[in-house]
Amino acid sequence: MAAMGTEFMRIANHIPFDHRDGLAGNLYKLEKELENSLVFNQYINPGNPMAHYDETGQEIWNQCEGRLDYVFIGAGTCGTLTGIARALKEKNPEIKIIAIDAYGSLISEPPELNVPNNEGGNQIEGIGKDFKPKCRDVSVVDEFVKVSNQDAFDASRRLIKEEGFLVGSTSGANLIACLNYIKKHNIGEGKRCVIICADNIRNHITKFVNNDWLTEKGYMSEQECMESYIPKLIPYNQWGQQYKVSDLPLQEAQFIDSTTSVQQVIDLMKQKSFDQFPVRCVETGKTLGMVQTNDVIAKLAKRIVKINALVT
Repeated sequence: MAAMGTEFMRIANHIPFDHRDGLAGNLYKLEKELENSLVFNQYINPGNPMAHYDETGQEIWNQCEGRLDYVFIGAGTCGTLTGIARALKEKNPEIKIIAIDAYGSLISEPPELNVPNNEGGNQIEGIGKDFKPKCRDVSVVDEFVKVSNQDAFDASRRLIKEEGFLVGSTSGANLIACLNYIKKHNIGEGKRCVIICADNIRNHITKFVNNDWLTEKGYMSEQECMESYIPKLIPYNQWGQQYKVSDLPLQEAQFIDSTTSVQQVIDLMKQKSFDQFPVRCVETGKTLGMVQTNDVIAKLAKRIVKINALVT
């Protein structure tokens, strides 16, 4: 983003979201100062819950053929929660909506549930806020359930390892909340429980998926971390040290000029077995961007570009 010229503003984490010097306060100040600016603000945007009312809620109903008893949904912006809950409650008021929240968050009702987080703050990205989002509709929620960082991370890693679901920590939080709820309330056979896996692994690679991060934050012991990296037959202090970066079978980047046509790019992709090429300006030699297989196929299919057009 910085390479594309984006300007960044750092906001101190301890300032409340809706304070004039907080995140929202600065956003709306900039919106007034900058021309052609817009704050989407998913916390108050009615389109957020409406999308899940029209789409996700109906999809769940269709996939379950109307047979479901409990739905476990994370509470973050509360758009997913409110939209799905409204859609399903209209079809069957007996369906129980269980909202999953993080310790330290202020979203849950009753307020007594909102106890401080004793794990160094909420680390579950996607649920929990230090304010009550306007998209939240508690009238369609039957119960709020709190989940700890540790339980969410463990459940997420279990989903990845055992099910092959490349999900984030919110999905793990929903899973463990569902399992605990079923045990606590003795929900027997014949009941259908649905959990929402609302995130993917992309934004979590350096966090709970990384054993070093877990150890640094106190969610994994140093012994467990060390053992997770040790191949069974190679001592820990020797593994990997016999290799250099130069030993990797890397290929040099294949640059193409800005005067290259789409057809020529396709031919190069087939010839070189590359799925992307950096594009260099003929006049200045500067890198202009990247051409990728998926973009080429999508734009040709939608007739946004022609086969003889230049890549720029």
